[in-house]
Amino acid sequence: SPELAAAARRMQEAADAMRQAAAGSAEQGSAALDRLRQAVQNVGGAQTSAEQQALEQLAARARELGEQQRAIANDVARLQSVPPSEQDQRAGALSQRKDALAQAVNDLGTNADRVARETSRTQPKDAAAAQTADNELRDREVADQIAASKRVMRSRMLDDSRGLENLIGERLDSVARRLASAAGSSGGRAQGSDGKA
Repeated sequence: SPELAAAARRMQEAADAMRQAAAGSAEQGSAALDRLRQAVQNVGGAQTSAEQQALEQLAARARELGEQQRAIANDVARLQSVPPSEQDQRAGALSQRKDALAQAVNDLGTNADRVARETSRTQPKDAAAAQTADNELRDREVADQIAASKRVMRSRMLDDSRGLENLIGERLDSVARRLASAAGSSGGRAQGSDGKA
């Protein structure tokens, strides 16, 4: 991130000042040490900011997938009122949208797992929230449920389809809420640490 790169640059400048101060006075050394401490705080703040941004992006993506699922569920419900001659074509288009959604859900889980690994040392609460989101998607087999919903839709069992579509939407909404909550509390921790600087 640009913030992290700028903080790293300031840290390098502070380290250079420390080397120069080693040959100079104690006053120069003290000033250089202060710059180095400030640079270290800036790096920590930039890293926390990047971690919060990653959580916010995951939450936004989960919300977006929930919205896509609701749109798909509405279209599946309308499939019953479509003339039989158009049902196969519309069901085919819905199947493609479901395939894309299932892939996006898998990608979201992979990204949540990556964020969990990257933040585990510095932000354990954020890491736990991201890992829980990944686990919820994987353990509740959301992508597999999307695939099953295609089969149910094609077999024209619309009552079963409605229930499954709602369940998928609820699970995506649950993941989005969990990630948004973690991003919100992470933002509070980041502001608190900035306030100490």
